[in-house]
Amino acid sequence: MDRFTKLGSAFNGGASAAATADGPTLTARKGFHLIGAAYFNPADFKLEGIFVVGAIAYIIIFAVMRARNRKAAYAWVRTAMPELQEEFALIANQNPYSRGPLLWNGAGEAALYATGRRGVDRFQAFFHFLPLHDPLFIIGRAFYDNFSGGLSHDRSTLTLTLTLSQTTDNIIGVFALVDKSVLRATRTSKRFDLTFTKLIEAENAATQRGLSNQWAILSENGDLTDLWLGEINDKGQAQRQKVGIQKLLDDSPAGKWLESLVISDQPTEKPPGPLLLEDRPRKITLTLRMPRSASQARETLPLLGLALSLADGIALSTGSQTSSNPPLRIRQDTLARLRKTRAEVDKQLEEESTREEREAEQEAKAEAKAKAEKAKFEKLSPAEQERRKEIERKRAMKKSMKTVKH
Repeated sequence: MDRFTKLGSAFNGGASAAATADGPTLTARKGFHLIGAAYFNPADFKLEGIFVVGAIAYIIIFAVMRARNRKAAYAWVRTAMPELQEEFALIANQNPYSRGPLLWNGAGEAALYATGRRGVDRFQAFFHFLPLHDPLFIIGRAFYDNFSGGLSHDRSTLTLTLTLSQTTDNIIGVFALVDKSVLRATRTSKRFDLTFTKLIEAENAATQRGLSNQWAILSENGDLTDLWLGEINDKGQAQRQKVGIQKLLDDSPAGKWLESLVISDQPTEKPPGPLLLEDRPRKITLTLRMPRSASQARETLPLLGLALSLADGIALSTGSQTSSNPPLRIRQDTLARLRKTRAEVDKQLEEESTREEREAEQEAKAEAKAKAEKAKFEKLSPAEQERRKEIERKRAMKKSMKTVKH
């Protein structure tokens, strides 16, 4: 009886019995008493504990990186806002969830919009942050870099885009100046507009036009290269002074923030067919390394000024605002070649889009024909069906024998 009393007290008190030669003995259970006989032993919940710790770490990383991204974006906006307000009549501020003009897409992307300026239809500043707020991305990137030899091209960037006012044909050609450190990433990004260009591979192509060797030149036409960078050596010095690209990149800290400058009249993504005039606006796009502080943001502002200056030069050289001495007027024979290229590309896009439609129509016809033949076959008598199957079998055998002989 005493033994059963001990066992009962063991169960009620959270202890367990272990058998020995002298009978059951009591061993204390590890854990914490809760209510009555209930107890909690952390050792029984190791997997759950790992999940809880992981979830807490995920939340902390997300919150810290989200705050870091927002701090960087708003630092640039606050620094650039005086110049933007001076240059543009309207800066969009329609985001009800934020006190500022930035429109956020999750924790890794944000955009600012402005409009109301001569020669510029609209302006956009787009912030793209590496999703370091997502630990799963960090793990996936580590694996990708390990197996690809570190060829991951995703990075945090600030992209400034000026969409220019429309003209009668919206033709300006495609020209790009790209830092060689991101040249491979830029060329493998499958940008449709850069397929119009060719890389100038001469070893001294940049230095002959007053640039350092860190820059690669991609241009659709040699005349466009001379237009934006001036002719080689002393011949293009006057044009370089007018445009101002070399002066800015050489004489200010802004150059270290610029990844690429693209002037284009084509979309970045390949269209499904020929584009209407309004669907291929002229754009000036600057891709910058992401500044993280107000002081770094101030160093990038001259690049915004350069883009606005180029927009003014284009406006004075095209359309109804053409001046008597336009600084950036494209020669008529060059324009004719650019128009011809675009007509050929539109024709190719049209053929590709109609080819897909034709293939879809042929597939639909073949499917309808097969259904009709099947319905007709099912209406035949069983004997007739067997006869036709035998005929098809013999045809298939003859074809296979001919194939073997050949």
